[in-house]
Amino acid sequence: MAPVPEVSRDSFVFTGDLYVETGGQNRHRRAAVKVIQEHFKSGSEKDHPAHWFEAQLIHYGLAPSKTKSVARMRLFDAVNSGKLAVPAHIKRLEADLKKEWTKNEREAEMKKKKGAAKTSTASATTAGRKRKAEVSNVDMTINVGGIKISFSANDATASSSAVKKSKLSTTASKSKPATPAKKQTARRPATGPSRASTSTAGSPAVRARQLTHVASRRRSSASAASGPNYQFEFDGPPPPYSEVDPSRRRDGCQ
Repeated sequence: MAPVPEVSRDSFVFTGDLYVETGGQNRHRRAAVKVIQEHFKSGSEKDHPAHWFEAQLIHYGLAPSKTKSVARMRLFDAVNSGKLAVPAHIKRLEADLKKEWTKNEREAEMKKKKGAAKTSTASATTAGRKRKAEVSNVDMTINVGGIKISFSANDATASSSAVKKSKLSTTASKSKPATPAKKQTARRPATGPSRASTSTAGSPAVRARQLTHVASRRRSSASAASGPNYQFEFDGPPPPYSEVDPSRRRDGCQ
């Protein structure tokens, strides 16, 4: 519990209980009437110091004295006369001091709770900053199709300045793309006839032989579909005459 400021008025001080402060910062609570009566029955003046007797006189509204013998005698007379009692004005004073002290106690408790809340909040903030510091200064570069994209962030949430920086880096990378290497296309082999062959193929003799060969292949195909497969070459003699169909010959027979 937080310390509560004491409340004082005249010689009275309240700190959860009512005290009377005498010279030398000596404080004493009020002793009950039975305690004082018992002291005078069986006790002696050596049982308490002079400022104790002085404080009891003030508690009960009697004239105080710093002399031990005088103070003790005045208290003794009040006990014997049966007039030892707390006066009304001291009771009211005690009630007022108690009320004020209770208010101070309540305020001190509220301040303590607020201080504890601030401490917990500060601890949470410090822990959050520590976690952010652990993931700070994040740099990343991505190469996509020869275009370099750079990202830079100072914290885990990527501040707006980091986003702007990444956009600028992306634009700069796109404005200066890498120069691709020149492609070397392999030369295809010539499929058509060469110049020499073209010139040769264009001669009349070669052209006639080609036409003859094509016609021979066409007639051979037609003969195979309709009858015996005879192949004739215009440039050679015809085959020998035969009455038997060559396709019906048997092995070893004419």
